Amino acid sequence: MATFITELIAMVALAAVLYVLIQILPRINDAEVERVTSRLSFHGLVGRLEKVDEFIAAVFHKFLRRTRVVILKLDNVVGKKLNEMKKESIGKESPFQAEVEEEKKDQSV
Repeated sequence: MATFITELIAMVALAAVLYVLIQILPRINDAEVERVTSRLSFHGLVGRLEKVDEFIAAVFHKFLRRTRVVILKLDNVVGKKLNEMKKESIGKESPFQAEVEEEKKDQSV
């Protein structure tokens, strides 16, 4: 019960902090934001940064697509190898077969 009360107090305190932060947010002036962006655009940084961002996004997208293809190819190779091993071991007795049979006997007793 003490844990519940402690958690309840913590959640109420968190809600109070969030409420205060939400009340403060509208006080930020749009003029200040425009002034900062005008300085950046004056220096020509905004256009360059957007081009760099687009380039990085395109390179990252290509990298992810190629990585996905490599992973899928690797998955196919592993699947084929497992199927080959399964076909080879169908006729053979597994080295762990005796242990499995002993466990079954122990569980039935």
